[in-house]
Amino acid sequence: MKNIILGICVIALIILGIFVYLRFINNDTFKEDDLNSDLEKGDLMVIKVSNNGNNIIYELNDSKASTDLYNQLPLTLEVEDFSINEKVFYPKSKLDISDGVLANGGSGVLAYYEPWGDVVMFYDDFNSNDSLYELGKVTYGEDNIKNLSGKIVIERLEN
Repeated sequence: MKNIILGICVIALIILGIFVYLRFINNDTFKEDDLNSDLEKGDLMVIKVSNNGNNIIYELNDSKASTDLYNQLPLTLEVEDFSINEKVFYPKSKLDISDGVLANGGSGVLAYYEPWGDVVMFYDDFNSNDSLYELGKVTYGEDNIKNLSGKIVIERLEN
């Protein structure tokens, strides 16, 4: 009997997880309140980058630079190849790096290269740099980053 109840609970959790996942990934509409630029401390900032069926979801950190980027959304911009491990785009205005954390790590990091004012989406390992600040990390679609080309849409996702 315990095994049956446990099995039902596991199946229910899997179904719930699939529902939440699909709703999160396919969320293309936003409420006016979600576009409020006055973020409260602790609010989760999640963004979607999309292009030609390629979707990438990033969870942003709570730095001023991440908040600056988030407050500029939605954006439709050109994405460019740079080097052999990254795609870049240029937000409308510079980001505040005063409390920024230097980026390190590898694939899936979203970063801001301050000297050029570009946002970098890494799809492979990279070397850290004194001018490269982490904005967040990918939570879905990491393999899609390298497929981005042309115009991309960057938008907020509901929390």
